[in-house]
Amino acid sequence: FGTMGHGKGQFAYPVAVASWHEWIVVADEHNKRLQLWRRDTMELPFTVTCISSDLCGEWLGSPFGLTFDEDGQLLVADRKHGNILRIKFDRMVASLEER
Repeated sequence: FGTMGHGKGQFAYPVAVASWHEWIVVADEHNKRLQLWRRDTMELPFTVTCISSDLCGEWLGSPFGLTFDEDGQLLVADRKHGNILRIKFDRMVASLEER
């Protein structure tokens, strides 16, 4: 799924995919964002990007790798900042759903 571009459901350089329960997360390095799908609908409800989201501020530079730990925290390798981010995924999703 997806096409080339910068809108929802589009990618410039998808580099990693991870899943947790009903969620699929794709890291798009060149668009500097994560996109989240619910596996049961395959609709694209959420895009998390520093360009257009107050959720991430400056914490997401160039996501390059993704995985979930055993507690359901999302680990994101960020090439721009040279670090690994640990995100409480359930809290991130809850804050997105509140919008």
